[in-house]
This record gives sequence, C-alpha cells and structure tokens, in this order.
Amino acid sequence: MITIVAERDKGWFGRNTDYRLYKQTTDAYGAELILVDSLARESINSPIIFVEDGDHLLDDWEHPEDATYIFGRSCQNLSLLFPDAPSVRIETPSNHPLFGHVAAGIVLEDWRRKWQYQ
Repeated sequence: MITIVAERDKGWFGRNTDYRLYKQTTDAYGAELILVDSLARESINSPIIFVEDGDHLLDDWEHPEDATYIFGRSCQNLSLLFPDAPSVRIETPSNHPLFGHVAAGIVLEDWRRKWQYQ
C-alpha cells in the first residue's frame, strides 16, 4: 500500500483545491492520501521524502511494496525535518521544482510501472 502524506501549500491554492488535486491523483492509483496543514516528524513512520536535491534519482529508485511518500510545500527542505529518511529527486529538463501534486503523480506512475512487472 502506498500512502501519500502531503503538506498543504497555503501560498498557492485553497484547502479544497489542494485536497482535490492530490485526491484525484491518489485515487487513480489506489493510494491513501493524508493532507496536513503542518508536517510532524513524530507522526510518520519510515517516510521517504521527495526533495529537489535528493540522494536517489527516481529513475533508479526501487519502490518498497508498502511506502509512505512525503511531499512538502514549495521551497520547503524536508531533509531538515526528516534527516534520516531516504530522499528521492525527480529530474526535470529545466531542473525546475514541481508542485507536490504533480510530483506525486509522477511517483505513483513510476511505482505502478516498476511493480507491474514484478
């Protein structure tokens, strides 16, 4: 089971818009969504974070069967909040950051394609 934990990006969208953008994506892949106003390190077990300078490239990442993927708000360094968590990055042609709901969709599709043949 894949769980997406996302922190609301209060500066861009309203709460309902944030929720709908993530929810439509997670529902398409059968993933669980937890949308929070503020991430708390203590409440998340074994997280995998997505950051612009992550240690692992998504193309090479081996997704665990059960995973909790964390997506923060724009310009947030999740490595400071989760210093021991594996960090993964999504390379883009222009090396530009993605909104969390877009990154979540890319990650879920990558997970589906890699697990489809196992």
